[in-house]
Amino acid sequence: MLDAVKQELKTEIKSTADTVHAIATNVQQNVRAGEEARTAAKEAVEVGKANLEMARRIKNAGPQTGGAVSYAAMAARGATLASTPNTQVPRMAPMQMQPLVRQ
Repeated sequence: MLDAVKQELKTEIKSTADTVHAIATNVQQNVRAGEEARTAAKEAVEVGKANLEMARRIKNAGPQTGGAVSYAAMAARGATLASTPNTQVPRMAPMQMQPLVRQ
């Protein structure tokens, strides 16, 4: 009877130890995943800051002289596009009409 109780206790202790080990492994994996997520979030914030700084520099630089400004650049600066000529599409020269001469 005593041996049976000892064996049952050993089995319970082994089962509990296995459960504790599995939980500890799971916690370690979750900590690693959390650290990776935090690192990725920090990198995303840095990229966002760099993009914001670049956008501010572009906005503050204003239009470049000597070149045509695209519709997108004008829209980004808040220009009204309805009255703006499209510099991206070449215009055809007006056609010269020749009078018809009847013979």
